[in-house]
Amino acid sequence: MKVEINSRKDGKSIITLEELHFTFQGEWYIVPAGYASDGASVPRLLWRLLSPCIDPVTLAPSICHDFLYEWGIGTRYEADEWYMDALYRAGYPAWKCILTFIGIRLFGGSHYGN
Repeated sequence: MKVEINSRKDGKSIITLEELHFTFQGEWYIVPAGYASDGASVPRLLWRLLSPCIDPVTLAPSICHDFLYEWGIGTRYEADEWYMDALYRAGYPAWKCILTFIGIRLFGGSHYGN
């Protein structure tokens, strides 16, 4: 997956340079080239524990999760559960997946469906 990283006022500094294909609840979705994301929304304070917002293991699942949230695809819980599973399948340690899931459930609600 190719991305461009730059600074934007809206905080979405990752721009996809090619389509990203994924499945969610048995349906195929395409994140289009040119889609803007902030990667994994991990506060800088937690980067040493979890990962920085731009990490090769978490990047594709994070972009797809942002896409699910932005378009309100499925319920918020389903999108978060998918994200945790996608991170795990990408090789992210299980304990980090669980902490990430808890963080998203606690702090991600205001971003769903925007």
